Amino acid sequence: MDMPEILKATQAYLQNLSEIDDKDSIEVPPTLIQGIGDAATEAKAELESIESQINDLNSNISSQFNDLQKIPYRLQSVFIHRGYHNSGHYWIYIYDFAKEMWRKYNDGYVTEVKDLKEIFVQEPGDRPATPYFLVFVRDELREQLVDSVCRNPVEEAPKETQDVEMEDYSRPAELETPVASYAPYVPEYGATQSYQNQECTSGEGWNNRTAAGHSW
Repeated sequence: MDMPEILKATQAYLQNLSEIDDKDSIEVPPTLIQGIGDAATEAKAELESIESQINDLNSNISSQFNDLQKIPYRLQSVFIHRGYHNSGHYWIYIYDFAKEMWRKYNDGYVTEVKDLKEIFVQEPGDRPATPYFLVFVRDELREQLVDSVCRNPVEEAPKETQDVEMEDYSRPAELETPVASYAPYVPEYGATQSYQNQECTSGEGWNNRTAAGHSW
């Protein structure tokens, strides 16, 4: 029920109450019944006026770009951002007109878009990915103006190698010194010194424990 219908129903209910001939009946002022009826009539007229304005606006919107449809444009790229205004992640969708397919370029990965909802339907969540830049190209010039981003890696030709004659050089005798090995000194059991209760100071008299900021 809209507002005029609600007011009309209220007016009818009050009218029935006023016509009941009973000692427990409620007295309804006639001016109240008349006022509600007038309000219902005004609300109905206002609602009809609003509906007429809405129809006119919809008609104007649908024909707003009739004169601009002679030169069609096609959507070619969609830049996507997820995150905040000062940070986040970016990627791009690019349409391949030759193969009639969308590709997703995300960092070092290029994948084919199987479901167009990935591009044109907003994903749920608190921070959904949103388009922030769109690229359109004139339809009749798309083959001359744009092309798909692709990689054509060129393999480098193997470098020419040269054979080098190896000669045997004897090492001078004076450089041939034996390598000495020394076993680390391990103090006997019970001779290990403990630094927990000693005051270790440097040559300038600083207490190393205090300077280091911790206890040993």
